[in-house]
Amino acid sequence: MSLTIREAVSKGKLVFKDWIKTFTPELFEVNFSDVIAGRGKIYSDPDELFSNTYLTERMRDVLRWCLARAAKLSDKGIIHLATGFGGGKSHLLSLLYHTFRTRRVIDPHILEELSLGEVPEVEMVAVDGHNLAYPMSSHQSLGKYLKPTKDETVSALESAGKPVVFLIDELVVYLAKIKESEASSELAHLHTLMESVKSAPGCLMVISSPSGSAAYGKEAEQLDQVVQKSRTASAALALTSITSRVTEPIVPVEAADFPSILKKRLVEYVDDYTAKAVENCLGRLVGGVGLDFSGCYPFHPLLTDVLYTRASQFPGFQKTRDSLKVVALAVKGVLRNLERAEFHMISPSEMPFDDPDLKSILTNEKVFGVNLEQAVTKDILGTARTRLDGGAPYGSYARAASAVFMYSLHPEESKKGALPENLFRCMVPTVKSKDDAEKLLENLYKESDFVWKSEGRYLFKSKQNVPNMIKTRANQVTEHEVKEYVRNTLFQIVFKDDARCAFFSDPKLFAPSENRLNILVAMYWDDNPQVTLSGALSITANNKNTIVALLPNKDQAGLLTYYAKQVLGAEKVIKELRADKALYGEARALKDQFEGNALSAFKNMYSEVWYLSGTNIKQEKIDPARGNTFADALVDHLRRKQKLADPSTIDPSVYIPQLMGVRDRVPVRDLYKDAETMTTLPFAFREDLRKILSAGVRDGVVGAFEGVLPPLQDLTKYNKCHFREVYEVQDGDTIVKPDLATEILKRLEAIADGGKADTGMAGITAAAGIGAGTAGIDTRTTGIGTGGIGSIGGGAAGVGATTTTHTEREVIVANISDLYDALSKKTTELMINGVEYELEAEFTGAISGRLTAKTPEETSAMVSLIQALSGAAKILPSVKSTVIIIKRVGSS
Repeated sequence: MSLTIREAVSKGKLVFKDWIKTFTPELFEVNFSDVIAGRGKIYSDPDELFSNTYLTERMRDVLRWCLARAAKLSDKGIIHLATGFGGGKSHLLSLLYHTFRTRRVIDPHILEELSLGEVPEVEMVAVDGHNLAYPMSSHQSLGKYLKPTKDETVSALESAGKPVVFLIDELVVYLAKIKESEASSELAHLHTLMESVKSAPGCLMVISSPSGSAAYGKEAEQLDQVVQKSRTASAALALTSITSRVTEPIVPVEAADFPSILKKRLVEYVDDYTAKAVENCLGRLVGGVGLDFSGCYPFHPLLTDVLYTRASQFPGFQKTRDSLKVVALAVKGVLRNLERAEFHMISPSEMPFDDPDLKSILTNEKVFGVNLEQAVTKDILGTARTRLDGGAPYGSYARAASAVFMYSLHPEESKKGALPENLFRCMVPTVKSKDDAEKLLENLYKESDFVWKSEGRYLFKSKQNVPNMIKTRANQVTEHEVKEYVRNTLFQIVFKDDARCAFFSDPKLFAPSENRLNILVAMYWDDNPQVTLSGALSITANNKNTIVALLPNKDQAGLLTYYAKQVLGAEKVIKELRADKALYGEARALKDQFEGNALSAFKNMYSEVWYLSGTNIKQEKIDPARGNTFADALVDHLRRKQKLADPSTIDPSVYIPQLMGVRDRVPVRDLYKDAETMTTLPFAFREDLRKILSAGVRDGVVGAFEGVLPPLQDLTKYNKCHFREVYEVQDGDTIVKPDLATEILKRLEAIADGGKADTGMAGITAAAGIGAGTAGIDTRTTGIGTGGIGSIGGGAAGVGATTTTHTEREVIVANISDLYDALSKKTTELMINGVEYELEAEFTGAISGRLTAKTPEETSAMVSLIQALSGAAKILPSVKSTVIIIKRVGSS
């Protein structure tokens, strides 16, 4: 890697002019009247002026034309120097003045090119508009040649005996001071003088004006804003109009000359190898597209861009002169902080804004139309350098802020500001890529008060940016407003109720409900939440096994409060910016960002959970981020800690007996209540408990009797009991222990095999095993004779006389939603075939009971009722039905 500025200066590879260490901007002030009067050092001393002048090509041209004209070798008698203020006009006039006064040339080769042995002897008339009084003819030197007619003027010029050279600066100032009618007359006299000079061999007029250049025409149009006199602008235009009739305007210094001028004025010595190494290195790092480093060292080419191409478009910014001042002060800052100068070229990122002279130049409201002094003080020197960079000069944020400021100096709003690419090129290799530059700028923007974003550009403005507007409004938010926002917004989002969890923030409104976890959330501002939570976790509380308490980590309260205030501040700013779509959108985006942070901070506060385990309060740490919602994280934690039953992992052979205790029969609904109350067991949601009970039935841990279990002697053919089979337990079932289940099944089998003649529903238990949602049909035939009941399934007739009729039974087991279709199809078929039948129906679940229909009218009514129930299946979940069709069939 090539040498940094610190290394190059320390090793003597780069030496700046010694006077820079004590430089003040006044040193570069050029006033032609002072040169004429012999005041000042650099510009009044020809040796100093010659040694500090970089002769641009246009300056060389002007010098060559003037010498050729004075030697009567050229017809070019009028030279019009036209640039904005500080564009090199006064400097060039000073150079011409000393050239003709001392008869020495800055570059002797110019005389050789013209085949001249010496500078021609001339009579000089040097005039500065600041020292002119009305009328011009009263001026001691100029007045001799202001005659009423051209002929008289030419005669006066020729009578001088040698070429007369007129050097006139700042005439526009003189024209602005006099009356408009007087100015018209004076311009007419000037025009006559110009025409006369053209006609007098060897005579020459070099006149400057701040207008007339095509390259800087815009500055002329804005001139009245600079001097704040509309007369000045019109005078400049009038002067330009006259000079343009006589000659083409000349711009002494172009942008391409500026790096060479800088080196000539500010650098004593530079090692060529070091310069080329740095230029080549940076050229490779930035890709070299549109940026030429050659011949620029030690000044970054973007320094020329921001000063000579951008800032100088403001009419009040003196192109060459003020640009020189800024760069000289930048060099002065480098020498003052040399040990921190770990960069390779001086760029827009290295402006020493702690220098009052530099700050005065670059924050001049009269020049730039905006006062950015507060932005410099608060953001560049305060936020960037002091807070973000820790007070170190040339830290990353201070350098970024410096570049943003320099790129903010442009008269066109759409071109103000620095792109990430600009910063990357300024700060490479400290900033490795455009993405890194953008991150640096984005952080600066968020932390600053006066940095703005506009269409990808970052720029300084004199008013607060949106983040700072939010910050200001946030500081006005009260603690009460924060609490209301937390309770009414954040709580409702983070602790949103669902089918599993009910959250409460107010102990007074805490009312535990059934079949859910009931969570009491202590708020972080509560003085003594432990007492409140302990009271809720009482062994005498209703549904105590469902109660859970969440305790906040108060150490996180400061972060939450900060983000909550930012959200509320953003809401106020959003209301203020509704008329500005772009700023409104930015404020909304920031509000959403702050709210996301507030939600995260609030959620993560609750990392401690309390619940009853037996008679003790158990306290555990919880990870709030484990799940999409806090409810997910809580349920996951409680399942893992076996506070909440998980049907996929729990052992029914352990859980169910503990839940039933000594009872040999318990309705399912009573077990629901037990699970919500018994703190020695995991709480189970009702759906989960039914799954556990169903698994227990399958595994033979318990049996499930459909409906309410009557005394065993009252069991009928309609009853069903399930044991060691796949069965989905329903809310209305009764859970029985294995011995009791076995006894019930034996009795039901006895009833089915040999009970009373009207026992009816034999074999129902077998049919009940058909899965929910599918209609199952079991056809059995019972032979009935005078001797009694025959065997199931069409067995031999009973002992006695031959039977003449018999009955056949079909059993349909189905969910209520499927029953009507199965039943109507069968009854229609029976009616078509003329078969007499009766219906017996039993319902369990949300609706329970038995119906019997013996006559056609009754059977028709029952079918209509079942049709209505099937249609209402959506609001009657888990209703199971069993229908027996008893057919009377004749036989021979």
